[in-house]
Amino acid sequence: MERLRFDVFVENPQGATTKIHHDEEKLVQLFEEPVSWPYPYAYGFVLGVESGEGDCLDVFVIIDDPIPSGTRLTCSAIALLEQWQNDEEDHDVIAVPSDEFDRADAIDLDEVRRRITTHMSEVFSHDPDRTIRVGEFLPASAAEALVRGEKLPGSR
Repeated sequence: MERLRFDVFVENPQGATTKIHHDEEKLVQLFEEPVSWPYPYAYGFVLGVESGEGDCLDVFVIIDDPIPSGTRLTCSAIALLEQWQNDEEDHDVIAVPSDEFDRADAIDLDEVRRRITTHMSEVFSHDPDRTIRVGEFLPASAAEALVRGEKLPGSR
């Protein structure tokens, strides 16, 4: 079965201890802010796809090699993590580079979920005005639906 491919812009490399913010249209860095927990995987957004919060749809890229900030990749989804920031829907696509999709079956999704959930519970612990609630890990089809601009059942 052919997987949906989409373009991702990496804002934060794996291990980053600051959150790098970019203008999502011009792809230029705007500012950085400290985080309380390093990024477990490269983190960025799906180019041109709006999320529930109005910014581009967020994505974690599961890859062994380091990916620097500013890198553009073509990816395919392997899961979707439900997430709400300050009660606003802000789900995260979990993806791999499309040219590495054949290794996706070897990825331990339980370990990925554990690492991302730990990150999400700690990343803004220094900022009492930000709350993050993590939900379920949904299948790749749910992530692909969001990338196509469809709403998930129960979404606002």
